Amino acid sequence: MISLNFNRADLVEIIHIIAQQLGLTYTIDPDVKGTVTINSAQPLRSEDLLPIFHQILRMNGAVAIKTGNLYRIMPIKEGKGLARPVGQSQEDSFALQIVPVRFFSVAEMKKVLTPFLQPGGEIIENPRGNFLIIMDLPS
Repeated sequence: MISLNFNRADLVEIIHIIAQQLGLTYTIDPDVKGTVTINSAQPLRSEDLLPIFHQILRMNGAVAIKTGNLYRIMPIKEGKGLARPVGQSQEDSFALQIVPVRFFSVAEMKKVLTPFLQPGGEIIENPRGNFLIIMDLPS
């Protein structure tokens, strides 16, 4: 069990603390910066830390991409190049999904779905094949 009580703490320091508790091996891109305020009213279980870790990163425009046993922590916009098909991993790194569109044009469907994207997410339309390619965080 661990309590997290930080007020405007440096993001990199929080990454170090949580990663140490989780036993993660990681690298941090120099462009990852920010501050974190988090207060847990009660101690948290170890299994609750990883989703909190990913949420803290997203709130600061970063993402942790797991490659083997290494987490690469980088700005969200750079993480898109490492997208994997949806369902391939339980981690909250960029996922890629191809969605066939029926009953609507791909342009209309893209308009409907775009507000639901995380910052850095993207929808690419393919009108000829009548499908969308969605790249976003699985959460």
